[in-house]
This record gives sequence, structure tokens and C-alpha cells, in this order.
Amino acid sequence: MATAPTLFTLPLHLRANIAALLAAEIAPPHLQDELSAAIAAADVEEMESDIEPEPESSDDEKGGDGVDKPAPTRKPPTIDGEILDRVAAWASSKHERLTSAGLDPADYSYIGLLAGTQVYLAPRQRNLALAADKALADKEKVRVQYS
Repeated sequence: MATAPTLFTLPLHLRANIAALLAAEIAPPHLQDELSAAIAAADVEEMESDIEPEPESSDDEKGGDGVDKPAPTRKPPTIDGEILDRVAAWASSKHERLTSAGLDPADYSYIGLLAGTQVYLAPRQRNLALAADKALADKEKVRVQYS
């Protein structure tokens, strides 16, 4: 069974650095193609929602305290972590090429690429992870109480 890719959010500064690398046309063609596709996919993600449809609730279905559920949020643009791995690996041996193109090699190191990003989990994955964390915490509480 294949695992899902690790997705990272794509903040504006990372998008700008990728755009600068694409404009410089110094990366290998396969990497240029992957980065172009990732940016195009991120543009599409910004237009689509990642919300699982929920049935509409009436006024009586509000929480017991009468507070509405928070409004759904849109999925942020993301990029596959494997692409960032490949960029960092390529850039680590191309400092001179990056510098001659007017780019800062530090921006394309693994640390530079991941700065300001977050691992993205879809709402369902995030809820499953939170439930698992809660179950572990509850189990630990019970263990401590009976120790």
C-alpha cells in the first residue's frame, strides 16, 4: 500500500523563491517541470475548497451553549515534500550556478525551503490524529489514577 505524500503549506516567500528559480531556468528540465506543475496545482488549490460536505444545521442544532460552529476554512496551497527534497538535493551542489543567476543558495537549502511552512493534514486526517492523541492522553490518565 502506497503512503500519501507529505504535503507542506506553500507560503508566499516559498512560492516567490520557486518562481525565481523557474524564471532563472537553471534547474534540470525534470525539476523545472515538477516545480511548474506544483505551482500550477497550488493555484488550483487556492480556488477549490477542501471541506467535506456537512448537512446544514437548524438553529436548534447549535451546540448546547448556542454557539455556531466555526466557519469552514479553505485548504491552503500545498507542495509535495518530495519535490522540496529534490530541489534541496540539487541546490546543495549548485551554489555557484544559483549565485550567478542572482539567487541566494540558502533559500534553496532544505531549511530555507521549509522555513515558514507547516505540514498540511486534511480535516479528516487532522481529526483522526487529534482523536488518537486524546485517546492516548485518556489512557495515560487512567494508568496514573490506578498506579
